[in-house]
Amino acid sequence: MTKDERSNELQSRYQEPADSAEAMPETPQGSWATSQEWMGAKEELRRQNVELTAARAAAETDRQRYRDLFDFAPDGYLVTDGKGIIQEANQSAAVIFNRAQEALVNMPVAELAADAQIYRQTIHRQLNRLYWGSVDRVQDWELQLRPLNGPAFPALITVAAVRDGEGRLTGLRWLIRDNTARKRAEEALRESEERYSSLFENNHAIMFLIDPDTGELVDANPAACHFYGYSREELLAKKVMDINIASPDHIFQEMQRARLARRQHFYFRHRLANGELRDVEVYSGPIKLRGKKYLYSIVHDVTKRLRAEEDLQRERAFVSAVLDTLGALVVVLDREGRIVRFNRACERTTGYTFDEVKGRCFWDLFLIPEETEPVKAVFEKLRTGDFPLDFENYWVTKEGRRRLIAWSNTALTGADETIEHIVATGIDITERRQAELEIRHLSSFPQLNPNPVLEVDTNGAVIFYNPGTLATLQRLGVEPDARLFLPPDMPDIICDLKQQQMPQVYREVEINGATFEERIYLARGIGSIRIFVGDITERKRAEERLRQFNAELQARNTELDAFAHSVAHDIKNPLQLIVGYAEDLAEDVATPEFARTALSIILKSGYKINSITDDLLLLSEVRRKDMAVEPLDMAAIITEARQRVVQLIDDQAGIRLPAAWPLALGYAPWVEEVWFNYLSNALKHAGRPACIELGGESLSNGMARFWIRDNGVGIAPADQADLFTLFYQVSGARGRGHGLGLSIVKRIVEKLGGEVGVQSSGVPGEGSIFSFTLPAA
Repeated sequence: MTKDERSNELQSRYQEPADSAEAMPETPQGSWATSQEWMGAKEELRRQNVELTAARAAAETDRQRYRDLFDFAPDGYLVTDGKGIIQEANQSAAVIFNRAQEALVNMPVAELAADAQIYRQTIHRQLNRLYWGSVDRVQDWELQLRPLNGPAFPALITVAAVRDGEGRLTGLRWLIRDNTARKRAEEALRESEERYSSLFENNHAIMFLIDPDTGELVDANPAACHFYGYSREELLAKKVMDINIASPDHIFQEMQRARLARRQHFYFRHRLANGELRDVEVYSGPIKLRGKKYLYSIVHDVTKRLRAEEDLQRERAFVSAVLDTLGALVVVLDREGRIVRFNRACERTTGYTFDEVKGRCFWDLFLIPEETEPVKAVFEKLRTGDFPLDFENYWVTKEGRRRLIAWSNTALTGADETIEHIVATGIDITERRQAELEIRHLSSFPQLNPNPVLEVDTNGAVIFYNPGTLATLQRLGVEPDARLFLPPDMPDIICDLKQQQMPQVYREVEINGATFEERIYLARGIGSIRIFVGDITERKRAEERLRQFNAELQARNTELDAFAHSVAHDIKNPLQLIVGYAEDLAEDVATPEFARTALSIILKSGYKINSITDDLLLLSEVRRKDMAVEPLDMAAIITEARQRVVQLIDDQAGIRLPAAWPLALGYAPWVEEVWFNYLSNALKHAGRPACIELGGESLSNGMARFWIRDNGVGIAPADQADLFTLFYQVSGARGRGHGLGLSIVKRIVEKLGGEVGVQSSGVPGEGSIFSFTLPAA
């Protein structure tokens, strides 16, 4: 018997009439037992009432919690009967459909669909499974719903079945999520992936996607395949260690640094498919794709740049070595008179090191007080460009000794033609000046003078010479004839001195490689011509070395000025375009069409800067290097050159080639550059359609001549003489370049022992013929 049954039985007994004969105990003991049993049942009934009250309170709490969860859930929630008629709707559903909760009750769910026909088609397919009990839930069913007075939106719907004890469908519970944000995120992700894929695949820079855990090349763009010489399948079958010659441990360490964004910039040496090694600059950083972190690496070939930097360093070292080994003093000053260069000769003469004088004004260190203001005045003229080329002043050494320096000055100008630096080259003439003073002192004592002293009568005959004359001739290893010291125009000199047209005459005479300076004057007291001779051979040699050095320095300055002006002008325009469009793109307001246009202009400008840089490197290489010549396969060279200008050849363009080429000697990469420049110029300036003809012939002088003819507007005779000059550009020409191409051609051909030429009448349609010669093989 259960507790409830027992309780009911006790209650029924307790409620029976007191006068019932069957209910009355027969004995006191029986009445007492019944009373005790009744009291126990009463206590049990009280306890059950308490439990029932607690259970009802808990049920009410759970019901309220369910109602709160139902009403305040962030997603829309509907309860319908089996036919889809709404019985309950939470607050989120009311917000989603822009209706009051009460307005949704008794409304068919079908009326909330944006397209009733689509709803009927899908409800039959999706909900039939719930009706027939094959499933209890249909999850993430996507349907377009429409709120009141609002646009339709995509919704993700989960429908769960409510069944009775016999499994029959009695209702449906609908969970509705607004899928708009997710859809937009998916669309943004898709567009981002497409943009990334486009930038990756179409970029001319070398790009890799690398697994940092294994070093595997996960992806590589076409530029990488072209650079390394592998197909994409071959390249993706490799690891970084297969192309990077560094040790695997070092590579993995650097990859981890890049993965953790501790370092992004690296220099390595990579091996191409043909075994060639290239110096590369790598920018690498982490990128997360499909939940996995990779390294996104951009590779730049810096082989030429590093070689150019090495060459520039060697050239600087060479110039520094020349300056330091030069016997003359060389000091370079800025516009304020501060010392920026101080060679070894200056250090030896003054006793100061370059570190001690660097950045200090030279007049604060070296000038004697009485010469400070005059030298400052000269320097002011130097800064304006109106200065004496030669100047003498004293310098005071670190020990306090005075040295007389003869200076030769030149100026270095900037792009705006203003003077930026003064280069002063000096010779210490202290001993020479002392010797000159001693010679003047001894001039009254010819016999004691160690230098040659001669006297000549008015007819030009030598009537006296001192012992120094014969000693000097003996030292030179020539015959002892004093007449060797007479200048060729001695008769004219005598005539001028006799007529008193001049008090004295200076001449220079060369004897067996030595140079002598002579002071010739009329000795009136004795009626003869006296000649004092001084050996200036070393001075002349020093002056010649100084002159050559200054000429070379001036030539370098001139070429450097032209180089800086032209390169700065040609690089400035594309750089301005790059910066301008990059700033527009950075503002993130550009349309996709503008972005594509801007990126195209940025790429074209970058290509132009790269072309200028390559031409400058080639120009430097041709000047510095001597290449071994060999027989040329001219047909193969022409093929390579044509591949480089293929973008300039349109469908109507015609290029005629000869059946055979004459054999010539040269260096194939340089000759390819010659043809590349000739072909690109011909295609740019040819008529429309372009008609280009190439040819070659053997000459009788042991040379082979090659030429290219176009049908363009031709070149005016006034421009032909300067065509091959460095940085020269024909005015008004179509598609102007940067003035390096033809100068490179001239330097290459002349380096290989040939000559360049051009023929043109300047008449439109008759075109031009550009040619070059090479030694025949």
